[in-house]
Amino acid sequence: MASRPSDLLQNESRGTEDRVRAPRRYPTYTLATLLLAAFVAFAVTTYGSLKRELTQAAMARSTAVARLAAGILAERLDRAADLAESLATRVRFAELVALGDWNRAAAILQAVPGKFPYVERLFLADKSGTLQSDVPERAGVRGQNFAHRDWYRGVSREWKTYVSPVYRRTAEPQLNVISVATPVRGRDSGEVAGILVAQLALEVFFDWSNAIDLGAGASLVVVDPRGQAAHINGRHAQAPIEELPANAALQQLAAGRSGAALAPGGADGSDWLYAFNPANRGWGVLIRQPAAAAFAARDSQLMLLQVAYALFALLAATLVWTGTRVAMKRRDELHRASRSLVRHTERLRILGEIDRAVAAEKPAEEIAAAVVQPLRELLDVPRAIVNRFDLQSGEAEWVAAAGLQPHRAELQPSAIPQRRLAARHCALIR
Repeated sequence: MASRPSDLLQNESRGTEDRVRAPRRYPTYTLATLLLAAFVAFAVTTYGSLKRELTQAAMARSTAVARLAAGILAERLDRAADLAESLATRVRFAELVALGDWNRAAAILQAVPGKFPYVERLFLADKSGTLQSDVPERAGVRGQNFAHRDWYRGVSREWKTYVSPVYRRTAEPQLNVISVATPVRGRDSGEVAGILVAQLALEVFFDWSNAIDLGAGASLVVVDPRGQAAHINGRHAQAPIEELPANAALQQLAAGRSGAALAPGGADGSDWLYAFNPANRGWGVLIRQPAAAAFAARDSQLMLLQVAYALFALLAATLVWTGTRVAMKRRDELHRASRSLVRHTERLRILGEIDRAVAAEKPAEEIAAAVVQPLRELLDVPRAIVNRFDLQSGEAEWVAAAGLQPHRAELQPSAIPQRRLAARHCALIR
């Protein structure tokens, strides 16, 4: 059984509907927006977390180096104090000091500077702080009273071994030194008979600091109890003694605390990283480094992360642009398909009316008059004419029309005579 035109058109219309409805399952813009928001949140969170971790790692490294240096410094100070106490407690030496035989007592110390290179000079002073004898001997200082010196005030406070801050000594050559003063007591009475002072050579005493890897642009500062720079890596030991400017790191160190902090330190006001750790006897270690150098590794890794984010963002933008183009193209296709569906539906309706009219055995003129105007609108043409052709005789009869001039549209098909269209008939056959 042959299919009717309306059935064929109905099948085509269903296929068009399927093509129009299927893409609704893919939400393009909402998904792209959510993915973009998730990426931005992830990038910001990861970047901030990584920056904090790398900053803490750089500060922890500097703090660890400061702790190591402080431990070495404490050991060196204790060793110098132990040396002075061991010399002061020698039996024969203490007896000679108690007898006031300063020169013979000093002679016992002659070999000490040779055995201990960091000891630059030793001298003996009485209980009042007057210098009595020195090794090696320096002119013009015997008989001078040094009660004003910090080493004397420190040792005489409780008559215990005392390590002085750095200072510039009186004896020639005038050098920056540290003095370790310890009381010399009589063997029998136990009373203080004199004071033994060992002056330390800074170049040798702090030579251990040169072996520590501090990092690019960093310097190690040994801070004495007065807040002075007793030693700075790379600086001559006999340069003028530097009074360190007060900042948060130095204040923390003076309070006996360890850690790291950022503070202005450059001539241009730029930030420096200060790592600090106390040693003992009021001494401490401060490591200072420009923040740009201290965090160079961190900044390098963050730069790589930024490049990775930028490449990912570029890829995401490319995908979004491509997806948008595809979506717009698909939207245009859907729009065309939708219009096609409307046309197919209208054609289906018209053909349905024709089928029903034919089934009802209505006159051809009535069927043509009912569908000519909808066909003209569907085809979007200025006029539509329905003719009935007799192919054998080559004649055509005008049945219905739409879109003609008003005075022509009022004419009835029966009023128009039949015409022979032999030439047109032949053209149609060809």
